[in-house]
Amino acid sequence: RIELLPDGGVSIGDYKTGQAASVKQVALGFNPQLTLEGAIALNGGFPGVTATDVRQLFYVSLKGAAKKGEEKLLKFEGLTPDQASRDAYQKFRAYVDAFDNPNMPYLSRPHVLMQSGNGDYDHLARVKEWSSESDE
Repeated sequence: RIELLPDGGVSIGDYKTGQAASVKQVALGFNPQLTLEGAIALNGGFPGVTATDVRQLFYVSLKGAAKKGEEKLLKFEGLTPDQASRDAYQKFRAYVDAFDNPNMPYLSRPHVLMQSGNGDYDHLARVKEWSSESDE
């Protein structure tokens, strides 16, 4: 949901039926959806939306008919939602530039400590051949 404010700012929300990401997960870039939507709005990527700044980023948790929607405003430590959106855009551009480099490796498990179970590309990376089931 994009709310256009009278002075040109925007407030951007995302409806979630499952668990909403934490502020820390968003700030670290693990769940960049809202900040990237802010960046898209700032860069004219949504038709009919001209945003001067991003005022709020929020989730609305929808857990069922018995409980009304609950809003979770993202409050970043030391950053405004506008700065977080601009930072997300800079990180996105850095990723695009890095992966545009033919010497950049494409890792099958870039965040291995945070991953549980099998990865989507384990078969291509031949993970079973170089990993060990035991602690040895």
